[in-house]
Amino acid sequence: MKTLQRRPRAAALGACLLAAVLMLSGCDWVQEILRSVSDLASSSDTAASAPASETVSSATEATLPPVTLPTDYADDYERRAAAHADEAIARAIGVIRLTPVDNLSAARTPYEAPASSYAALPAKVTKLYDTLYDNISKIKPFTVDAAPYVSTVKEYDPEDGTWWSRESFQDILATEQALFADHPELELYCVTVQTAGKTLRPFYYLPGESGETASEDYQTIADRVRLYQAVCGRIVRCMPDDLSVYDRYRYLGIVVDELCTYDASHKTNRYPYQAYNCLINGSAVCGGYARAFEDLCRLADLWCVYVEGTQGSTDRSDAHAWNAIRIGGRTYYADLTFADHADPAGGGWTQYLGISRDQADARQYYPSAWFVQPADLCADELPLP
Repeated sequence: MKTLQRRPRAAALGACLLAAVLMLSGCDWVQEILRSVSDLASSSDTAASAPASETVSSATEATLPPVTLPTDYADDYERRAAAHADEAIARAIGVIRLTPVDNLSAARTPYEAPASSYAALPAKVTKLYDTLYDNISKIKPFTVDAAPYVSTVKEYDPEDGTWWSRESFQDILATEQALFADHPELELYCVTVQTAGKTLRPFYYLPGESGETASEDYQTIADRVRLYQAVCGRIVRCMPDDLSVYDRYRYLGIVVDELCTYDASHKTNRYPYQAYNCLINGSAVCGGYARAFEDLCRLADLWCVYVEGTQGSTDRSDAHAWNAIRIGGRTYYADLTFADHADPAGGGWTQYLGISRDQADARQYYPSAWFVQPADLCADELPLP
């Protein structure tokens, strides 16, 4: 069901870049490579369908306490964000006020940013990294001469015993992968590709739409990016200060589930940054739920990690994405996609927020090797009321 996580996504990005690089040599099969990369992204999201989404039940709605949200908007984007998200925010706060979970450890683990990929790059390509980031972060059209970063390597052909030379674009690929690993927010609207003439230029697309269609509507791109940021900021700003750590995660998770319905058609499966579809367009597959939750936790300074693997089948064929969180310094899984089929005010919802090791094993969560493993989870179930 899911989009590719950063490491797999970096591999897909690298394949895209390599295919674009090969255009320089006139390879006729480049389009086939690009199609296969697109299929790779979609194959990670074609497995089990999630249950139908559910919002706060009408019976619960009638008992929710009134909630007052701030109206001193910083700008028009926060005003638009409020119009879009405040109903979901108020419901989430109301549910938590009605059924607080305040019996758990108060210890909070702050968000931990991944190690910088920039620091691991050779000095000769850090200028390229800086140039790409400076321009892409400002959503500017640009071109960069790729020639200084192209090297020649020799390879041995054991069949005829000869050496031959070819151009290597490894430094460019490594730089691009490092850039998007350090700044995943750029994937909201851009993947940088190489074009004919040995130049690099950005491939921008409209957030919330297919990444296979380039766009030069920079104003609309910028507007959507700012709206997404404003919605995330509004959600975090409205989070009450007196919530327990568990209820902070719960608040963010309920807002995500209130704003999004599972995309059973898997149409958004091929979209590059599905968190936008989740929080703005209101429909996403599991990768969108997990990415949106991670973005919100990052902004709220709550420890959260995106996890990708399979769930619900012994043959590990049902691709899925979820999160890992920490309560009282102990690690648990959180699965907002499956929580979305339950009433947020009921126990059915919270069973997906704080999944222990035994629960993960019983529900057949199998993360890929480089993600948080069930063995890393707390063995004890959370003593939820």
